[in-house]
Amino acid sequence: MINMSLGGPGACPAAMQAAVNYAWSRNVVVVAAAGNAGTSTPNAPADCANVVSVAATDSADARASFSSWGSWVTVAAPGVSINSTSNVGGYVILSGTSMASPHVAGLGALIWATSWGTDAASVVARIRNTADNIGGAGTLWQTGRINAASAVAPPPTCSSVSVTTNPPSPQNAGVLVNFMATASCGGAAPEYRWMIAPPGGSWSLIRDWSPISTWSWNTAGLPGGLYQVDVSVRAGGATAAQAETVVNYQLTTPRCSAVSVSANPASPQTAGTAVTFTANGTCSSTGEYKFWMLPPGGPWTVVRDWSMNNTFNWTTSGLAGGTYQIEVWARTTGSTDTYQAYVDTVFQLNSGPPTLSASPTSTGPGGTVLVNFSGSTSANDWVGLFRTSDGARLDMKFRSACTGTASGTCSFNMPAAAGTYEFRLYSNGTWVLMATSNTVTVVVPAATLSASPTTVGPGGTETVAFAGSSSATDWVGLFRVSDGARLDMKFRNACSGTSSGTCTFTMPVAAGDYVFRFYANGTWTLLATSNTVIHGQRVGE
Repeated sequence: MINMSLGGPGACPAAMQAAVNYAWSRNVVVVAAAGNAGTSTPNAPADCANVVSVAATDSADARASFSSWGSWVTVAAPGVSINSTSNVGGYVILSGTSMASPHVAGLGALIWATSWGTDAASVVARIRNTADNIGGAGTLWQTGRINAASAVAPPPTCSSVSVTTNPPSPQNAGVLVNFMATASCGGAAPEYRWMIAPPGGSWSLIRDWSPISTWSWNTAGLPGGLYQVDVSVRAGGATAAQAETVVNYQLTTPRCSAVSVSANPASPQTAGTAVTFTANGTCSSTGEYKFWMLPPGGPWTVVRDWSMNNTFNWTTSGLAGGTYQIEVWARTTGSTDTYQAYVDTVFQLNSGPPTLSASPTSTGPGGTVLVNFSGSTSANDWVGLFRTSDGARLDMKFRSACTGTASGTCSFNMPAAAGTYEFRLYSNGTWVLMATSNTVTVVVPAATLSASPTTVGPGGTETVAFAGSSSATDWVGLFRVSDGARLDMKFRNACSGTSSGTCTFTMPVAAGDYVFRFYANGTWTLLATSNTVIHGQRVGE
């Protein structure tokens, strides 16, 4: 430190300025009295560059009346009634800027002894920055009156720093991430330094020391991976980091991992039907879709190019019947990938509505009916035989068990029970109805029963002919006319034939008149009665 309690009016001479510059280049702080003219006229060496010029204040913390002043004056210090050493020995009370200047030089020496004193510039900065603003800054002096206690106080320390992110990790690349740092610095103003390390990369500086506690990170175009953001903090005026934290942030590359497609209405449909295909992608961000179609005989064509609209409206008017293949590509919006996921589906377009007809329209029990179909689209389409009275399904056949493909014939044996029946065509193993046939009536003839011969001897064989049977458990009984007693019986399935046939019986030994009766399905419901058979012993009586 050099103190110069001396000076004179006028600009700084070149030789004096050169001497000051030499001292400054050697890291020496030069302090000089501003002068006692009581005016704003500069004095040298106080007005030289790299000199701390000092004005005087009184006990009221105001400019001493004799003190020179002006914007060229650096700071002020007490300069009225100062107890100072005398050149003849002892102490003397003196006033003047020559008394004020040593205060500043002494303060500079104290600052050199602290952590603030790293070089001449830092010492001067500390003197200026800790001066108290007593008024007159910018007019009487540049800053204010020096404050030794503040100047030598230890630097404030930041004990910790934390960082929050919005939105939180992880996020897809492309989002704007806002980082907010919060430091604990004991009331001091914090300064922050921001750095970042990409996945597998080295640290680079985002922003050097500044009071700005936020950083907005534009992740557009960045590769996915784990990024590290380092935030260091120090109290304002400190020269090194005092606390630090590292935040990990995961960026993911937006992708569509899967896509599905549905049709409304569902396949199959007749040409002319408006069909809407809807794609649904499993995507980590907004997806876009591309629709392709392969008609019967090809080739593949793009029917709707890339768009965030996930539907495609298909106009089928005038199109040929057949199997159409639809493929949907999916990717995240903004991606340049050819595609990230795809799905294929087929749609059967029929040239006309499916039809179903049955012939003959009337038949007997167990009769054969041929069912003609057209417009079938799958080997798993099926034809069912239904009773119209209650809708019960009595029989069914898949198309694969019939003749033909898109059109063909199925053969069915009709039930034995009389009634009205119809056939129905269903789609692809489901209950989706495609067509209904005309009705078919099963007519059961009136049951008849006859016995021959009409006269027979004891233990003779009687042949009973029946017709109009509708069940294997219909039965024929032998009855005595005189008292109605049942002497024998046989179920139809023990006889020959089905709806018609014959049963054989061995006649009783006792003479008398006998008849045969035909009953339904194991019950006592009478269907028919035969002619009377006369026992042979009565002949010739």
